[in-house]
Amino acid sequence: MGGCGALSAKQRMYIAPFASWTAVRDDIVKHMECRDFEDVLSQAPSVSQQLSALHACIVQQGTLPSMEYASPVRALATDRSQSQLASCIH
Repeated sequence: MGGCGALSAKQRMYIAPFASWTAVRDDIVKHMECRDFEDVLSQAPSVSQQLSALHACIVQQGTLPSMEYASPVRALATDRSQSQLASCIH
């Protein structure tokens, strides 16, 4: 297995699930009747751990500077697309 498709899939392995949370973040906050997404994560520690792990992997791959220095919650709030997040992978 190889080629451009495999490289793209490998690069987006962490970005895709992380970016998908951006799309549903506000709906989850509303559904759980929370103040904000940090409140959601305090009620769902396993989700918080997963997002933190994804964020750490994205930072390790190389990403936008705004993502590197942000907490996972703050990074989600930037509403970056998968393409934007993948653009700086090195």
